[in-house]
Amino acid sequence: RGSSIEDRWIGFGLSKILWDVFGKHWLGAGRVQTPVLGWIIDRYNEWRNGIGYNIYITLPHGLKLRIHVDTRSDAERIASEAERGLRVVRVEEAIEELNPLPPYTTESLIYDASRLLGYTSDKTMRIAQELFENGLITYHRTEVPR
Repeated sequence: RGSSIEDRWIGFGLSKILWDVFGKHWLGAGRVQTPVLGWIIDRYNEWRNGIGYNIYITLPHGLKLRIHVDTRSDAERIASEAERGLRVVRVEEAIEELNPLPPYTTESLIYDASRLLGYTSDKTMRIAQELFENGLITYHRTEVPR
């Protein structure tokens, strides 16, 4: 019940600020919606950062070097500078697929919560149960990541 009141208080307050600042009354924010949207934007930016240009350069003694840059102009600049003393093999557009990590199993959730956050297994499972009961995660007691 308390979280429902929090949702309204935070959501209505933040939404009103967005309306006033941007003048768009369809904008909204909330206790859960806003962090999730931030997470989605972060994942999108990580994906975008995987797109760019690879420059392949052959160094003396047969050593090979690959340089990844974000823009075509950076790739062309580096390639032209490198050609002064090196042999540029090729410059190509690159899209690197970043696959998501597999879902947590109960064991891996407890392990990471302990290792990264210092949580006991009891605390981790209590939090997971609460998240499940509030509909924020799917069933958390599993040994098979899907």
